[in-house]
Amino acid sequence: MSTPQPTSRPAPQTQRASSPKKRALPQLKQHLQEVADARGKAYVQQSALLVYWQTDNTNAKDDVTTMECLFKNQLGVDTTTLEVK
Repeated sequence: MSTPQPTSRPAPQTQRASSPKKRALPQLKQHLQEVADARGKAYVQQSALLVYWQTDNTNAKDDVTTMECLFKNQLGVDTTTLEVK
């Protein structure tokens, strides 16, 4: 007498649930829009970062000085200047 062999069955097909991340994107987008709308269009403070390299030979340091004066005196913008060594 022979032993019955199990028959192979195809694996059950499961539907992939949509990723929680994909479902959350429209909600995130809506929330970010609400935050942006509530924030308004006015800035509390403006700042400018001015950077030049110490080894620069194009007078960038002078340009930074000019830009710093323009930002501060004409536009009322706070500035920070960095020299990269």
